[in-house]
Amino acid sequence: MKRFLRMLLNNKMLLVLLLISIFIIISFGVTYNWEAIINLNVEIINYYYNILVDLSVGYIISLIFYFIVVYIPETNKKEKIEKETYLHFLRLNTHLRNLIFYIKRTFDYNDKNGDFFGKKWEEIFENISKEEVFRLLERDVSSIHYIAKHEELFEESSETKSYYQEIVYYTNKINNLLDELNPYIFFLEDLELEIYTSLKTNLFLENVDNLNVDTGVVGLLEWNLPKLIDEKNNLSHLLEIKNS
Repeated sequence: MKRFLRMLLNNKMLLVLLLISIFIIISFGVTYNWEAIINLNVEIINYYYNILVDLSVGYIISLIFYFIVVYIPETNKKEKIEKETYLHFLRLNTHLRNLIFYIKRTFDYNDKNGDFFGKKWEEIFENISKEEVFRLLERDVSSIHYIAKHEELFEESSETKSYYQEIVYYTNKINNLLDELNPYIFFLEDLELEIYTSLKTNLFLENVDNLNVDTGVVGLLEWNLPKLIDEKNNLSHLLEIKNS
């Protein structure tokens, strides 16, 4: 009954037509045996009144049929989809918050430790001879990780590496959730669709697997952080609306 009332309140035209139909049916029953108030043919009045009553009964039956066959299944489907999308956006909000947290931790670590890689390069050239450098070059060494492995002169920060791993982990979580939302695109509301599209087309999120500590990734993270914070704020606003 509550759903039926909700359907009528959400569509005022259906409600008005239902009230008119009920009024016609009741008034016909009440006035059926009345004498003519004005000088008109009673049979003609009753004929047209019967047509109106039949139309009214037909409308009420059609409305009940629509409610049972169409409205209830569609409402159940919509509520299920809304629940699924809400949970997905809730999880997106959590993962995006964690992603921003680890990006900020990366900045804090680099600010605290200064030019980490620059210092390591200085240590390398302080501790190896020119002959050793040429020997390594002759062996086609193209990565500083070779020196780290064989000479133990370079040791990547486990803390920084951990932050990057967390960034990749939560970004992949976000991408997985966005993929799971694909079947519901046509059911998303405007703000939901805007957030989904913005995250889905974010180049940083798409290319996170290419992150590594040797490619100026800190600058890349710093450049994308404001946009990610905006997305987080939009998500929080969406969830506030959903919970209100």
